[in-house]
Amino acid sequence: MKAIRFGIVGLVQNFLSYGVVLILIWIGLAAWQAVLIVNPVAVALTFFVNRSWSFSGAEKERGQGRKYVIVYALAYVFAVSFTWAQEKAGIPSWLAVIITTVTAAFAVYACLRLFVFRDRPEGSCDKP
Repeated sequence: MKAIRFGIVGLVQNFLSYGVVLILIWIGLAAWQAVLIVNPVAVALTFFVNRSWSFSGAEKERGQGRKYVIVYALAYVFAVSFTWAQEKAGIPSWLAVIITTVTAAFAVYACLRLFVFRDRPEGSCDKP
């Protein structure tokens, strides 16, 4: 269920982000530049949705926001550099963004599930 909710949040966020990226490409930016601008905003917004809905049964712990930032900082570096590399290889900008997004989604989900939003142990009570 968490994967489905994460997928829904990801699809909505990526659809909206992709629209903004296409607009930025249309006004003259390279795809990697558009990703550089759009990703931080999208990540910040989805943190709260992922924490409260996608991974709602997960342990809410101190430092969770910091771990989320670490995961997405690494994903951010990957997204910008991988998009840039694809454009340099001749892949159209619009396609480079799609390839990067799909590639990163699987790794980000795994990192969030294992590192940031871990499940509560069976029988544990909610912490105040």
